[in-house]
Amino acid sequence: MAAKIYSATTSVEIPKYNLPKSGESWKDHLEQERKSEIDYIKKLRAFAKTRKPNGKNVGEVVGFPMADGFAFYMVLSMRPLELMHIPLGDAYQFPYANRLTAKDIESKINSRRVLAMR
Repeated sequence: MAAKIYSATTSVEIPKYNLPKSGESWKDHLEQERKSEIDYIKKLRAFAKTRKPNGKNVGEVVGFPMADGFAFYMVLSMRPLELMHIPLGDAYQFPYANRLTAKDIESKINSRRVLAMR
């Protein structure tokens, strides 16, 4: 069965991307952007877990390489497969996201976990 794709909830504010303020270094600016993205994902995860708190892999994030970045999605449900698009950076969308299966997502999650252990 194919995936159902949702837009990100509007109850969580999307991080804003701006140029550095006068006198602010690019390093500090990028670090602040990264922190706001992590905070955004944490809030989305909390939202996802209130929606289906006992679902397997709910709140896990998967990414697909696109152009010069990634298209990110969060698992809302594995059965049936429901994903929420995460509009970070350039907000790329994976053109075949609706064709993904639970097995595809499980494989992506397991691959990421194995690589994180290295």
